Amino acid sequence: MAQSPLRKEWTPLQRVEPNPAMQELRAKVGSPPAHEVWANDLYQIVVTYMGEIMGDETHDRQGFMHLSMKRHDRHPMADWRHYQAIKNEIAGPEREAVEIFPAESRLVDSANEYHLWVFPEGYVIEFGFTEQLVSSDYQTKAFNDGRSRGEHKGRQRPFQPGLPVAVGRNEKPDADVDMTADMFKPMDVVGLVPVERDDT
Repeated sequence: MAQSPLRKEWTPLQRVEPNPAMQELRAKVGSPPAHEVWANDLYQIVVTYMGEIMGDETHDRQGFMHLSMKRHDRHPMADWRHYQAIKNEIAGPEREAVEIFPAESRLVDSANEYHLWVFPEGYVIEFGFTEQLVSSDYQTKAFNDGRSRGEHKGRQRPFQPGLPVAVGRNEKPDADVDMTADMFKPMDVVGLVPVERDDT
């Protein structure tokens, strides 16, 4: 039986040459060219620089980018950590991106293909959580053991080996501390509740 792609070690993305037939088709339908194509054993990602379309003066990979993602076998993509890994490897770990759940009037759903819209370098989206909260491998085990003992109903899965997401999670000084209380603490949210920000 083949190993689940979520359990085996993550294969880093590699940049590959765009398919000429794909470029020709994009030109025929009036789409911008694929500026980059990346792939590993599971996914293919087509990158389009969006600066010119967005009216931004940065027209390269430091500006707005569109990442069009699909599996090689064309099955649905179902793992958020893989989305984050793809964003990290192509755009960088400190770039921010969004996936849009649009109005029905501009819904695009014609294939098992998924889209991330990456903001320019240095741009911070003005909503969402303000701090990182990621459990170490030890904390994940302790948290799931607490569920097994009936202490709570929460659950957290281990990180896939080699996945470039939350890479420093085991290096924190509190990596051996039970995180159960932190899992349920209220988090500051930009744009929804007032948060003190240091703009210096």
